[in-house]
Formats: sequence, C-alpha cells, structure tokens
Amino acid sequence: LGSGPLAVKNTETHLGKLTLAFSLSATRALPIRVRIESFDENRRPTGALATTIHPAAADFYQRYALDLSTFTADAESAGTFDPAAPFVGFTFEAGGALGWPAATHHEIHLDNLHYAAPAYYVRPTGDDAHDGRTEATAFATPQAAINRAQPGDIILVLDGTYSAAPGQPAKTPVARFLRAGTPSAWITLKNHPGHRPVFSSHGQHAIEIVQNRKVAPEDAGVLSYLEIRGLRIRGNGDTARENYPAELGTWTPNVHAQGILINGRTGPDSRPRLPDELVHHIRLADNVVEFNTADGIYVEFCDWLFVENNRIENNCWTTPGYAPSGFALMGYANFDAQDNIYKTLIAGNRASGNRLTVKNHPWGAKPKTEFYNGNGFLLDANADKPIKYLGRTLVQNNLAFDNGAGGIQMWGSHRLDLVNNTVAYNATVIPWGQVGFEYSRDVRFINNIIVAPAGLPLDTWFLGRADERTSGIVRINNLYWGGAHPNIPGVADLVADPLFVNPSTDPATADFRLRPNSPAATAGRWESFTPITDITGRPRPAQAAPALGAFQP
Repeated sequence: LGSGPLAVKNTETHLGKLTLAFSLSATRALPIRVRIESFDENRRPTGALATTIHPAAADFYQRYALDLSTFTADAESAGTFDPAAPFVGFTFEAGGALGWPAATHHEIHLDNLHYAAPAYYVRPTGDDAHDGRTEATAFATPQAAINRAQPGDIILVLDGTYSAAPGQPAKTPVARFLRAGTPSAWITLKNHPGHRPVFSSHGQHAIEIVQNRKVAPEDAGVLSYLEIRGLRIRGNGDTARENYPAELGTWTPNVHAQGILINGRTGPDSRPRLPDELVHHIRLADNVVEFNTADGIYVEFCDWLFVENNRIENNCWTTPGYAPSGFALMGYANFDAQDNIYKTLIAGNRASGNRLTVKNHPWGAKPKTEFYNGNGFLLDANADKPIKYLGRTLVQNNLAFDNGAGGIQMWGSHRLDLVNNTVAYNATVIPWGQVGFEYSRDVRFINNIIVAPAGLPLDTWFLGRADERTSGIVRINNLYWGGAHPNIPGVADLVADPLFVNPSTDPATADFRLRPNSPAATAGRWESFTPITDITGRPRPAQAAPALGAFQP
C-alpha cells in the first residue's frame, strides 16, 4: 500500500516529536514494513525512513503509534529524510522478504492514518497562563494541556513530578481526560523524548479516563480514542504504612489511590450499568506503573482496549479494596456489535510485586481477617448479562512473577486467548494458583510456562479443589513445574524445569529468559494468534516451533 506524495505543513525537525499513527489489520500475523519518504517542492524524493511492525494476531484491527525516532534510514532510498519537507509519502509492505508466503492471497487493511507534531508541552517550571505551544511557553500542569486538547493533539510532558494542580478539590486527579479524540485523530498524553515524567498518585488517582458528565465540557462525547504513553505513574505505597498507620484499612487517599483509573460508568455502583455507559478505544503503552497504594491500572466498562509494554510493579499494598491487582480489567462493555473478534489486547507487560499488606476480607465485615486478591493481572466478569462481552481478549507475551496472589487470574470471563505468557513464583501472600479459571469458559491456553512454589496450586484458583463452573478451556503445549499437585491435563503438556536463566522473586536479579537447553525452547506451536516476537521484541522463528513463554531464546 502506498500513498504517494501528500502535502504537509511541518516545521518540527526532532524525529522523536513526530508520530505516525494508524489502524491496521492483516490476514496473517507476519511482519509489515512501514516506510515514510520525504519529497521536495517538485515532489522529487529526498530520503526515507523505515521500520517494521508485528501484528499481534491475524485480522486484529490494532492501533499503532510510531515515533519517527524509532525508524532507521531506508537502505533502499538515496538521500536523507527531511522532516520539514513539503510532501511526505507512506508505504506499507508485506512480501516474501518479510516471511509472507508466495502464491497466497493476502490483505492489509489500513485506516485512520495520522501524522503529527506535538500540540502542547508541559514542564514543572511552566505556567498555566502560557499558551503551551512550545517548550519555552509550556504549561505547568498536565491538566491545563488536557483542558485545551482537541482531537489529534499530542501533549508532551517533560521530566519532573506532577501532582494535582493547586487549588483543586481533594482527590482531583493529576490528569483527567475531558474530551474524546476521533478514530483518525487520537488525543495523546506522552513523555517528551528521552524523559520519564512522574505522575503522583499520593492523595489522588494519577490519571483518570472516567465518563464523568459533571466535569466534562458539553462537546465531550463518550471518552474514546485516547492514549497514555511513556509515563511513570508512581504512588506512595512504599512509605504509606510507615507514614499513615492510623489510616490503614480506610479509604483515605493516603492509603488508597489508583495509578490509572478507566471507567465508563456515570452513575452509582448500586444500580445496573446502562448500555451507553462505557469508554472505548483506549491505549496504554510503555508506562511504568509502580507503588500505587491501590490498583496500578484499573479498567471497568471499556471496549477496544490496548495495554502494551507496561511495567506494573509493587502496587495495591495498602488498599482496603475487594479485588485489587497490578492490572485489573472488570466488566467489559460493547461499543459495537462485532462478534467474537479481537478487541482487547494485553501484551508485553511485566507485573511483579503487586500484593496486599493490609487485610481486606471478608467483604463488608469487621474486623478484616484475611487477604483477598493482590494479583499481577485480573480479568474479571465479562461472560454474563448485563455485560456479556462480544469481543475476544488476547493476552500474550506477558510476565507475571512475585505477586501476592495469582499471576493471571480469570473469574467469570469468556473468549480469552492466553498465549506465550510466563507466570512463575506468585502467591507470595495468599495460597492461590499461578493462573485460575473460576467460572470461565471459551478460553484457549497455549504455549505458556507455569511454575509454582512447592505446596501451592499451579493452574487453579484455590488449593485442594478444581475451579468451579468452567467449560471450553482448551489447554495445549504448556509447561508446568512445581506446585502441590499435578496440572489440569491438556494436550502435549510438558512437566519439566523450564531452566530459566535466573529464577527469583527478587526483581533486581530475576531473569526469566530460557537457557539454550531449556525443554521449552522449541516446544511451542503456531496459531493465528501466536506472537511473532517475544516480550523483548526478539523474533520468533517463522520456520520452526516457537519457544513457550514470553521469552524466545
């Protein structure tokens, strides 16, 4: 696919500040080469850049946002790419050199192409009375930029620590999205190239995408087409027990605040959710989410969600909440009627150290006498009315270790595909399984590595009993090791030490890559949703069996 020269007006020459975004699906999950070429005023080519994208699955309509600094000079093009050129062209290529089989019909579907420079800047030494249009005239708070952002705007945030804006009511988040983007023009909040700004959740949730009609402008619409990328979302979880001992077990924002909160509900939880209560088309990528006193990322009533390449660490230590986790996805919603296709992606994330240190169970009783949840990933309650989800959820290339409860827990969910995940040495607080499928159905569980400490369950929620009310759980080519009892039998199970480079619950030294002689190194199988790269971006062998787990040796 090629656009030919397109007229653009751009004066930004920093490649890290130029973003090419688009929606794409392909009939095969194989590499696709993306090329951008510059042209002079006579439309003569002056140079090109190129990169390669790797679709998560066949026929999955994904969102991509590529900064030009991640591209390299195109070896097939003479000259040098000129970011300030009056014309640029875009090409998307799938061919034999990229592993696509010859003499076979292939299709690439491309839409919503958007090429943009930053619209606003934020820095701690800025001023909200400025126009925010340059680094020199930056705003001081992220909220000032969000208040002005229109569809297609990119907000760049420079290094510093950002808390709630002065003079705001208690618990006002650092950044609250108020307006939707559009399919071809998302609103993006991201780091300045080379920076890692900190959004603090001490005293408030750090970032909210909540369908709050009381604070939204009249033209806001349903919150959608929004992206959060490259930020550090940090709470005070490492000091909350020491600094606020009298507040432990309460809901004060010193001991209970989420990092990123996404929720489509507009009314109270006491009534059923209405069909139009949702948010949709949200992407969270390349963030570090750590030490938030409640969930690191909590999502409820959302459709078309992309959660990619985030580090989700040491969250939910002091919350009294019922089901906290590093990442929690609860009660999905249906933006459209597309049935049984991928619409939610959870890929390339690392979750560790998420656990409870304050007892939160039994719910509604006093005193609390038990711990409940504190998982790495929780996928909850999407299988039944009134919120039965029409789409499928793809969970691939994730690492979960050293979490207090399960690594990846499923409850009341359906249409899930978990492939090439590494889940090991979780349940450090509660004797739960590394993975669990309670009340779940239509789940494909393939190419995963599951390792449990001695005396704990491998692949059920609870010790000593099978998961209840499950059906259609397909288990193929998984490796199991350790645990109190054998795994639930599947097809082509491996029961063997996976031979990690350095298995540990210490995040400073843990290394879950596979040694060359690992029994998992060539034990995988190819499906239309098997990831073609691993969690680090390393290619998996197209002409041979892939490894199990998140890492390809």
